[in-house]
Amino acid sequence: MRENEHKEQFLADLGEVYRIYAESMKEHYRFYEVVQRIESTQSSSDSQLEAMQKTLCDLCAQLEIESTREHFVALIERIVNLREDSLLEVLKSLGKSRDEILYARTIMLDFVSTYYAKAHTKVLQNIESKQLLSPFYREIFASVCRVGQCMNTFFALWDRELIYGINERLSEIFSFQEALERLEPTMERDSQDKNAQRTYSLPCMPNTTLTKESEFACVPYIKAFPKEVGAIIEALEQSIKNLEALEDSIFDREEAYITYLEALKNAWSCDDSTRLIESWRAVDYAWMGIDTPVQIGHPLEYYEDIYRHAVAPEWDLRICTPNDNKGVYALNVAHNIHNAFDMLAKKLGYNAHSREFVEHSLRQSKVYESIPLFFFGAENNGLFSAQVVPNDEIVSKKEGKKIFAFPLRIIAQARAKPQMRLTYEFFPKAFIARGREILFDNEHLWHSVYDISTNGHEFGHILWIDESSEEVMNASGEFKNIEEFKATSGGIVAYLLGSSPIANILQDCLDDIYRLDIQQCIMAIQQSDSIHQQIWEAVFDDCIKRAVGLMAWRESLEVRPYYCEGIIHLRGMFESGALSFDESKDFSKLSIHRTHYVELALWYLRTYIDLATHYRDKKDAKLWLERFCINQQSQGVQVLCQQSAKLVEHYFARYVAIGQEIYE
Repeated sequence: MRENEHKEQFLADLGEVYRIYAESMKEHYRFYEVVQRIESTQSSSDSQLEAMQKTLCDLCAQLEIESTREHFVALIERIVNLREDSLLEVLKSLGKSRDEILYARTIMLDFVSTYYAKAHTKVLQNIESKQLLSPFYREIFASVCRVGQCMNTFFALWDRELIYGINERLSEIFSFQEALERLEPTMERDSQDKNAQRTYSLPCMPNTTLTKESEFACVPYIKAFPKEVGAIIEALEQSIKNLEALEDSIFDREEAYITYLEALKNAWSCDDSTRLIESWRAVDYAWMGIDTPVQIGHPLEYYEDIYRHAVAPEWDLRICTPNDNKGVYALNVAHNIHNAFDMLAKKLGYNAHSREFVEHSLRQSKVYESIPLFFFGAENNGLFSAQVVPNDEIVSKKEGKKIFAFPLRIIAQARAKPQMRLTYEFFPKAFIARGREILFDNEHLWHSVYDISTNGHEFGHILWIDESSEEVMNASGEFKNIEEFKATSGGIVAYLLGSSPIANILQDCLDDIYRLDIQQCIMAIQQSDSIHQQIWEAVFDDCIKRAVGLMAWRESLEVRPYYCEGIIHLRGMFESGALSFDESKDFSKLSIHRTHYVELALWYLRTYIDLATHYRDKKDAKLWLERFCINQQSQGVQVLCQQSAKLVEHYFARYVAIGQEIYE
């Protein structure tokens, strides 16, 4: 068989793998049918649904909560969408103690990890029985699962000891700034003695009794968790041995995969705290060398640790999927990002070094539209809607970044989820109906909005960042709390300047954005074709829906950056007149004023330019954040916009009260 035929067959097999995955996900989504079945007056015999209902009842019994419809919804959200927040709010509302809630978290993490590990094994066995792909890639799949089982064990212990052990104790005995100062000597540094702004260690040994007088030291994971990390290393060694006996006859990339796994083994084995950053930097470099449609996920990326940015133990396998799903709604998001950055960098007088750093990262970056076929570790507590990696800007300076998008998983998840009462209490029926029409009947438009908002967000992370930006701007520990808004608004501004109906008008007025003629913009939108009008409206509809939804994360400290992002968005929505709020109404408490989307667009452009200037000057992130809100850490966030504050308080109160109720 010729080389091209090998690749064609391999890609056809990947399509079959995706179909196996999709069927597996359909089974998980059937949990939602259990809720509908409870209320149904029609009798039905479905052994799978009966087993699922029994599973939910058993979990309720273990958590010592009643087997009600609302509790089932919270459990299903934890199982299917992997989100904890709904269940945690249910437990809090029932008056459960901190220890009872931690116990419940442990039960659910163990259940979810086991549930999906079994599902992954079933998918893997299906792939192997059909002899799909090639022996080398079947071993890649098996290796990810082998290491993944060990990552599940490690993550459960890491989560308990660091996030809900050490960090909770730190918040009890120190203020946030005091904790940062005490922990600063434990921060990991690279070979140039620069603070890397992330860690692969603990600040003390597990089970240490912490007091104000405690001494802290950087403890590599191999020392803190020798048994669990040792198991990961053994699994990696077995995988390397198996792969060395095989050949990648499709892409000739066996050396790249093996080099990556070797780098991982070395990094996990590192017991010298002064070498941790360089060891994990070597992992980043090796990982960037894998460019096939089969991507082993970056193992440690998201920052759950608010103090030392100890990155969460993640592990997964992603396979690329077809991306011809936008039709006439297709826009070139990457091109728009490049052009917008070029225009704004000139306007702001961005220095040559930083500009070249960003432009190189953009040129080197590659987008992978994919599905998370297998996932382990921290990803049992939530999957990404998209991701840009690695975080190490020294690596990105040379190798660029990989941007992962997961649109097929996101749209399937959205379609499977029932309509919730909370949504109808706050949003007008017509607004919801339009969104669902796009979701179910206009997939091309849905994917175009995802491309602008989500992929644009990931590209937006790259902009205005060089190798020292985070270190300098994070002096007060608030960098991530403005970075998420910078990313999202970067995608929005790139759309506005590149593909929106008012792109030409905005470009012409960049030198003086306050002289823009609103009526001229409105006329340009009205005179544009229906495709561009639909995208315009859908993009801002999506912005509003997402910003309001983020308010449910008010008390989730680990996702505080996204909550802060939502607060900033809401300020613009109220100030532009695009959004108004009436708490007294039973339903449709929010009014969406699409005629003010032009004002909202201009607010985004002006605010983004102001923020980009802040990044250009590398000022402390806290100074910019506190124009919108004041982060009081464990005491919450003070919202400075009065209208936003009222909405946040009321929305969260209703989320706690009825967040699990399905709309009838």
